[in-house]
Amino acid sequence: MIMPEVPESSLAIHHSISRGRPTTQRDMMRQIYRRHGDRDDDSIIREYADAERRGDVQRIGNVYNLSPEDYARRLLADGSQRGWL
Repeated sequence: MIMPEVPESSLAIHHSISRGRPTTQRDMMRQIYRRHGDRDDDSIIREYADAERRGDVQRIGNVYNLSPEDYARRLLADGSQRGWL
């Protein structure tokens, strides 16, 4: 079977999903952050939002009706402020 090419930035995400483990929001943000570091917030936000749209990570509730980009921006800020990134 021929596998489709997967961009390198998505490999860790797809790897964790293929192993059947749910990916938490923080785990996903950590994976993306490690690839980009603290030098490129726009790329981190875009990649997290894309992962959410693909269903690689889920939000249980969306009380404030935030877009994936707005949520990623807030999650990134939370991780930086609280030290889990």
